[in-house]
Amino acid sequence: VEEQRRSNEENNFLFIRLLASTMVVVGHSIGLSKDNSPALMAKFSMFGFTIQGIGVLVFFCLSGYLVTGSLLQRKSIVDFTISRVLRIFPGLMVCVIITTVFTWVFLTSLSTKLFIESAQTWAYIVNNSSLYRAEFFLPGVTHAINGSLWTIPFEGRLYLLLGLFWALSIARSNIGLVVVSVSTIYFMSQNMLPGIPMNDANFRIVACFFIGSILFTIRKYVPLSLPLLAALFLATLISTNDDVKNLLFFLLVGYAVLMFAYSKKLTMPRWVADYSYGIY
Repeated sequence: VEEQRRSNEENNFLFIRLLASTMVVVGHSIGLSKDNSPALMAKFSMFGFTIQGIGVLVFFCLSGYLVTGSLLQRKSIVDFTISRVLRIFPGLMVCVIITTVFTWVFLTSLSTKLFIESAQTWAYIVNNSSLYRAEFFLPGVTHAINGSLWTIPFEGRLYLLLGLFWALSIARSNIGLVVVSVSTIYFMSQNMLPGIPMNDANFRIVACFFIGSILFTIRKYVPLSLPLLAALFLATLISTNDDVKNLLFFLLVGYAVLMFAYSKKLTMPRWVADYSYGIY
């Protein structure tokens, strides 16, 4: 039953992915528009999080949930690594190449020779494609090329962390995985997580990823009910401590994702596939 529920035939995970990626596109479009203003963005915000910010939180809660399931199901760090590499790198490399060529043809003020010879061009291609770090600028252009790439290197590092915990046998039991997930969130809050510097944006994605991981681990004990969802919403609404409010909101997002994912299956056209990563 569990395997059936996690297949795209039996749940709404695909719809959620497409919705979250569209939220990211819409939110960034508002931010880039000439009419952008704090007042306009506030209309598309909840608990201080913009529409694209909520889309990112949904992605990372979902990623933590499904990637943890993938790791525990495969029980092989090699198979897990191969699946993650195939998930991230082909689409990322195509995206980086297309945006580089598009910038060269339509946007840059430099000649072809200077554009190709520029160290900034190769930093954009190599650093983004290798997940070393996100690069947003190409030579001869004053604005960022693809701001949403900022999360991808960190997502890769979270996959690496989860796989490392499993390989070291400290995350092979439910209790161990929960303890490791909670500890990682705490270490991140204290700026003690290697490879991911502490700031508000980075903390959100780390917290949501491992909240998703925890939800997968304890999924058999988590009732999916509207009253519980409403209670989480109310607790988030009335919380007066910003840190507590944020953590409650992350948990609310993760729980809402599961509620929607395992509710009545939404019918979509047969040609619809998982385009979420490409949209993002």
